[in-house]
Amino acid sequence: MIKANKHISTVGTCCPVPPVIMAEAIAEMKPGPILSVTGDDPIFESRMRDYCSVKGFELLDVISVPDATTLFVRIS
Repeated sequence: MIKANKHISTVGTCCPVPPVIMAEAIAEMKPGPILSVTGDDPIFESRMRDYCSVKGFELLDVISVPDATTLFVRIS
């Protein structure tokens, strides 16, 4: 399992809020560390994949459980 340097939760929010929360967390980080982001919005995973692609972040892993999804992203 991938170990994140920082974790944020967007559980209880819906798009477009998760990418905004992620952007705020990334602003405080230097390139290289791994950020894990958890959300429960039905379109969370697809929107966050799109966000990572546009920003050039490396999506390392996705773990889905019935109530939420967690993405592990290397910040670049």
